[in-house]
Amino acid sequence: MTEDGDEFGKTLASGNLDGDGRDELLLGIPLENVGSATDAGLMTILWGAAGGFQAGEWTSYTQLYFGGENESGDRFGWAMVAGDFDGNGRDDVASSAPYEDFPDGSQNAGAVHIREY
Repeated sequence: MTEDGDEFGKTLASGNLDGDGRDELLLGIPLENVGSATDAGLMTILWGAAGGFQAGEWTSYTQLYFGGENESGDRFGWAMVAGDFDGNGRDDVASSAPYEDFPDGSQNAGAVHIREY
């Protein structure tokens, strides 16, 4: 749910994630609350289609989808980039969480999460 101050669209990237020849638009929402995790962050993908973007053709992802955890203050989606990192012909996504904490006690060390498509 969108709240005041979420910073919807703070960052934008584009890439062809599904290999259909049409780019998708990636939107970072770094101050989105996820459950009880305040400012955990979120990334939304608007899927490209013939004639542009279609209503209802979007998907939102949290750090869980990228193998991380939804924690308060991580600000997932702060920066994003798309590119074919694995050489399979489809673009992949890298998204930062600049205030990620680690089990070793490192606070606000930051992380980059990558999802291959």
